[in-house]
Amino acid sequence: MRPCRPGRGELGRRGVDRRGLSTGNGADLDHFPAAPLSLRPKPAHVAGPMIQTSLSPRLIRRVFGFAFVGGVAFFVDIGVLTALHYGAGQDPFTSRLISIALATLIAWQLNRRITFEPSGKHPAHEGMRYAMVAALSSSINYSLYTALLVTVPALPPTFATAFSSAFSVGISFLGYSRFVFGARP
Repeated sequence: MRPCRPGRGELGRRGVDRRGLSTGNGADLDHFPAAPLSLRPKPAHVAGPMIQTSLSPRLIRRVFGFAFVGGVAFFVDIGVLTALHYGAGQDPFTSRLISIALATLIAWQLNRRITFEPSGKHPAHEGMRYAMVAALSSSINYSLYTALLVTVPALPPTFATAFSSAFSVGISFLGYSRFVFGARP
């Protein structure tokens, strides 16, 4: 389809800019047969945004920050577990208790700085709340880890750690975002 030129044809000067291109106001479509109502373009104030989402930029930033901090904590957990179990010959259960405790401390400090805004609570109060959520999450994580190693003795501890950690991530995020770093007092 060739562009219309202003001043020529049945369109006249309406609906076409000086380069001969449509201005998009619908006036240049007057000579076409009327489209069914369902196919006609709606004005911008009626159509609304094409995609509506309930994900706020704050939530997206928190999720990505939490994923980053979780990745760091996971590698600390795996690294300490591997060093203690395979390097020092410690049993996998004691090794994991130590590694999960260290990973939790590092995750708390990183979450305070990267993922969540300051809670406005005293650091000791915030730390206690964080410890409560971490204890719940770590208990679930460690219980699943132990159950996997007891039921599948040939499973490497690192695989059991990965699976149990992935399982407890949602509990951690909800607890930290709502209970620890949630609404200010």
